[in-house]
Amino acid sequence: MNAFAPLQGVRVIDFSKILAGPLCTQYLADLGAEVIKVEPIGTGDDTRHWPPFENGVGTVFLSVNRNKGSLAIDLKSPAGREACRRLAKVSDLERLATRAELDVETPRDLSSLAAGLRAFRTTPVSGSPRGPSGRPRRPPGSA
Repeated sequence: MNAFAPLQGVRVIDFSKILAGPLCTQYLADLGAEVIKVEPIGTGDDTRHWPPFENGVGTVFLSVNRNKGSLAIDLKSPAGREACRRLAKVSDLERLATRAELDVETPRDLSSLAAGLRAFRTTPVSGSPRGPSGRPRRPPGSA
C-alpha cells in the first residue's frame, strides 16, 4: 500500500483506450484510487497488441495501466451495459471514452451507463496538433 494515497477510497471506472486516458487514470491509481479499466471482450485495449512485448503483452499497455483492475465487458450487449450500470452504482468517477476511442458498433451513450457519476475527460493541450475542439487543426499531411 502506498503511504501517500490521498485518493484512497475513490473508485474510478475507466472506459478510455490507447494512451492519454489510461495515463490519466494511472495517475489516479498511483494516488490511491481504485481504477477499474473496462475493455472490449476478445481484443482488450489496442495497446495490448503494440510491440514491443513483455510476456505477450504490449509494453505501452503495461506502462500506462499499472495499479488498475481490468474487466472485459461487451458494451454492445444489453447485459454488458447493465453490468456497467451496476458497477457505476458503487463508483465515484468515470473516465469516458471519446468518440475516437470507441469502435463503430459501441453505443455512443456511454454517459447513460454511469448516470450520476462525476465524469472527466482528458483534453488536448494547446501545443497538440488538435485544437480546443479535439479535431485536427488542419488535414493530416498538410504543412
